[in-house]
Amino acid sequence: MPQQLTLGANVTPEQLVAAGEKLVNGAGGCMACHGLGTRAPNLLTDEKGAGPIGARCGHREPGKTCKQYLFESLDNPTAFVVPGYQPIMPVMTKQLSPAQIWAIIAFLESQGGTVDVTAADIPATASAPTTSGSGTVGSGGVAGGAPIP
Repeated sequence: MPQQLTLGANVTPEQLVAAGEKLVNGAGGCMACHGLGTRAPNLLTDEKGAGPIGARCGHREPGKTCKQYLFESLDNPTAFVVPGYQPIMPVMTKQLSPAQIWAIIAFLESQGGTVDVTAADIPATASAPTTSGSGTVGSGGVAGGAPIP
């Protein structure tokens, strides 16, 4: 079992990115599909000329920011399926904690994009329903010791 990392109210984007990288490459299991570029879009390298995920995530769905798109992809992965791929992504918000989800999003944003995930995003989804069609993602709150394995 991976060592737990506790994120407090003052967690930095850099700490979120580091935790997310460990999850993406390890316990989260993301690279089993997203590292191949055949079963799912490659997250860490170029995808059909659009760059790594952080560079392309804000352009996938009209009207959605990168952060909103990535959260939706983890929470409701069949809402938007990248053309050329099958809807095989599991609902990660049922498998990972809100802190883990937001750490993964921060890491993915860092891959060619700008990290805008903060500690305020973590409790915004910890107590709110996770499936929202068009609501705002991450609006307020203070993270208080959310563990990330």
